[in-house]
Parts: sequence; structure tokens; C-alpha cells
Amino acid sequence: MLIAIVCFPWLMVMLLPWLRQTHWAGAVIPMAAVPALVLAMLPVGPPAATVTGFTPGFQLGLDDTGRGFLLPTALLWLLAGWFATSRAAVAERREAFAALWLVALGGNLLLILSQDLLAFYTGLAVMSFAAWGLVVHERSPEALAAGWLYLGMLLMAELALITAVAWAVVSLPQDTPLGFEQLAQQAPPLLLVLLGLGFGIKLGALGLHSWLPRAHPAAPVPASAVLSGAMIKAGVLGCWRLLEHGALNLPTLGEALLLLGIAAGLYGVAMGLRSASPKAMLGWSSVSQMGLAIIVFGLALAGATVWPALLIFVFHHGLAKGALFLGAGLIPQLAGRWHRLAWAVLWLPAVSLAAAPFTGGALAKGAMSIAAEGGAEPAWLSPALSLSSAATAALMWHFLWKLRTATRVADPAPQELCHQFMPYLVLVLAAAVLPWWSAWGNTVVAYVFSPTVIITGLWPLVLGVLVAVGLARVTFWQNQTARSAAGSQRFSEPFHPKRGVQRLRGLRQLMVLERRLHGWPVVGRLLMCLLLPLALVLWW
Repeated sequence: MLIAIVCFPWLMVMLLPWLRQTHWAGAVIPMAAVPALVLAMLPVGPPAATVTGFTPGFQLGLDDTGRGFLLPTALLWLLAGWFATSRAAVAERREAFAALWLVALGGNLLLILSQDLLAFYTGLAVMSFAAWGLVVHERSPEALAAGWLYLGMLLMAELALITAVAWAVVSLPQDTPLGFEQLAQQAPPLLLVLLGLGFGIKLGALGLHSWLPRAHPAAPVPASAVLSGAMIKAGVLGCWRLLEHGALNLPTLGEALLLLGIAAGLYGVAMGLRSASPKAMLGWSSVSQMGLAIIVFGLALAGATVWPALLIFVFHHGLAKGALFLGAGLIPQLAGRWHRLAWAVLWLPAVSLAAAPFTGGALAKGAMSIAAEGGAEPAWLSPALSLSSAATAALMWHFLWKLRTATRVADPAPQELCHQFMPYLVLVLAAAVLPWWSAWGNTVVAYVFSPTVIITGLWPLVLGVLVAVGLARVTFWQNQTARSAAGSQRFSEPFHPKRGVQRLRGLRQLMVLERRLHGWPVVGRLLMCLLLPLALVLWW
């Protein structure tokens, strides 16, 4: 059954030529994720049903970790696939898009159900290369430039991971399977470093993130939703597969990851505020939100119990970010009451991402605070999490304002509107409800309803809005002063936080440094450096 679920999307790829001329062709994209969703929702079954096949050590299974990642992933692929059936979402080369979509879905399911490194790497490679086709699908200059950068970073990750796989094969005893538990206990530290590098690129960790804010906006809207909400979690799952078996016990490294996670949260917001495109803002928001995953890994290295926090985060971020991307693609196409309704609904995942009280984001950060208290983490962590929430609130205000003032067109046909608005609405509701379902029975539910936590969650929202409005006011007065000096009449300009942030010299310098560090000269040299250890391992 597990093999059939993984292969089902790939079987649909082979049937596309025959289904192209029928009314079933449009239903293939969303329906391919249904078997995986049914499997994830089954209430009974063995916690780890392992199947061995294909090659020695290639094992599939569904344990608690896999089930926690499979449910939000399959649901997001289904709803985003429903959105993709609209011709307004994918206007050109729909057959090619469907084939790439199904191949990427199969790879994503394979890596979630994998129980050993070889199966995980196979699924990750299939998914990643198919995702490159989704990134460049629109063939615009921006999409092609983002695709080349994505491909360069992808090759870096693949070189690191295949070197680790080859090293594990030759260094571990001959009869030792490449299971994650065996790797965590017997693998050399440098092999774990290579795995961490590959997984860090996949999840967009700070310093390895350059592909993320450029690839996600370049892809079609439904592809952006699964790229940010589901595929990016492959790196998170890879890291957790090693950490859950005690791969490292280094509190010093854990503290460094805490600092890196907070830095990613603030840096992603700062760069997102400089962006003009709503999808680019969401791409930078993913860099910021992946900082929270890095914080969870830092707590795990320090000995804290973090699986409840990671599970809630996977549900919350995957569904909320998918809903935001669908909304960013849908709202500019609407006018009148549908535009106002879609924009009002989008506030739910936006404030949830900013960890507003009674949302999934508040649950995720509350679970992180509980884990930090249990692990005796530094006292600065809780205020730093609140500061990152304030920064995210400012970015979400900027994002919503940009969508509110976007150019509106006539409403699409009723059938097209149904194919876009209904999955968007269902995904928003799922993002609001399912994080609570994943936390049900956990102490974090009572924790987030305490008055102290509610008040602590309110001030970051207020601070974030004040910061965004303050940046808009800075723009207003700077423009007034410039016009007055030029002898022109006083004028009024609507609030636009982007221009206010662009006036900050430090952020401009950060953007210049960002582009230089992640240009092809640097990426190409890093690729050559990674080829050397791979050659040495293969020679060995």
C-alpha cells in the first residue's frame, strides 16, 4: 500500500496523454494526493509499517513523525492542486505543469514515508529537480534567473547529500542498513555536517537561503504554495530524522542555532519590507519562519523535548503560508465584493503567522516557550520570540496593504471563481483549525489561554503595526521636505512602507551584500569546493 501511494502520482503522469482530451484531465492534479491524505487520516495501524523493496536498505514506513508531516503536506497538495485546475492560475503549458507537479508530489511523498537515508535522498532529489521545472515554468526573465540560482543551490545540496550517502555506504559496516537511527549513532561527525549542509539549503537556513525568496515568487501561484508550505519542510524533516535519534548532544551548538534562528527571523522580515511584490514578501517571510524551525533544532540539541512544538509548527506554517500564497494570486484577479471578501479572509493566516493570540502561530510559539523552560534555555529567548512576532506583524501589514491597493480586474467566470476561491477558503479554514487539532491534549492549549500569555501576544502585534505605520510616515515627511525644497506645492501621498524602508542605508547595504554573496561567482566556487570531498569519497 505504501509503494502504491508513492507511485500513484507517477502513474498519473503516464496516463496524462490519454486523459488530456477528457474531462478527467483537470481532476488528476488534485486527486493524486487523495490516497496519501486518506492514509494520514487513518486512526489505526502500526506506528511503523516498514516495507523493504527496490534495493537493499530502501525502506518505506509510516511512523508518528511521518504521519505528522504527511497530513498537512497531502492536504496542501490537494487544495493547491484544486486551485491549479483554474486556467487563470496556470494559463500556458498546462500539460507540462501537470507532469512536473505530479513528479514533485511523488518525490515529496517518498521522502516523508522513507525510513532510511537512501530512500529519503531519492525522494528529495526527484522532488527538487521537478520543482526546478515549476520555478521556470512561466519562462519570464525573472523566472529563468531565479531558476538558475535555484539550480545552483540545488546542485550544492545534492553534492553534499550524495557525498554523505556514498560515505555512509563505504564507512558503515557492510550489513548495517542506512536507517536514520544507525546513522545518528554510528556516522562520523563530518558526515553529519554534510547532511546538515544539504538539509540546511533545502529548508532555506540563513546564509543558505538565497534561492528561496527568488524561486517562490517566480513560480505559478499553486506551485509557490506547495514550494513554501510543503517542499521546504523536506529539510526540516531530514534534520529532525537525525535529531530524534540523538545524532548530536552539543548544547553549545544548540545556543548557536538559537542565535541563528532569531537572526533569520529578523533578517527575513527586514528584506521582505524592501520588496515590492507580495509573493516576494512571502518568500522572505519563509526565510524568517524557517528561523523558528532552527530554534526548535537548537532546543533539541540542548536536550529539550521539542516534538510537540515542531509538529504544531509544521501544521501551522505549511497551511498558513499556502493560504497566503493562494490569496496573493487570487485577490488581484477579483473586484467588488469578492475582492473585499477574499482580502478580509486573508487576515486570518496573516495574523496567525504573526502569532496573534488564539491562532496556530501562538500555539507554535507557546510550545517553543514551554520547551525552552523545560530545557533551561537562556532568558533572552522568550523576548526574542516576541520581537520576531512584532517583526512578522509589520511584514504582514505591509503584505496586506500591498494586496489591498493592487490593481483589480473584473471577476472571473463563475466556474473559474469556484476553482480558485473554494480551495483558498478551505485552506484558510484548515490553517485556522488543524494546528489546534494537532495540539489537542497537550499542555500548550491551556498555556496559550492564560491571561499573561494573551497579553504577551498582543503587544508584538501593536508594535509591528506601529513600526509599519512609522515607516510610512517617514516616507511621507521625506517626500514633503523634498518637494518643498524644490519649490513645488505641498502634496499628499498614500502610506507606502516599502519606500520608507528603502531609505534606510543599512538595509540597502544588506541587500547589496545579499546579492554579492549569492551570485554565480560565489555559488560556482562553492560547487567546486564540494566536488572535492565527493571525489575523495568515491576514490576511497
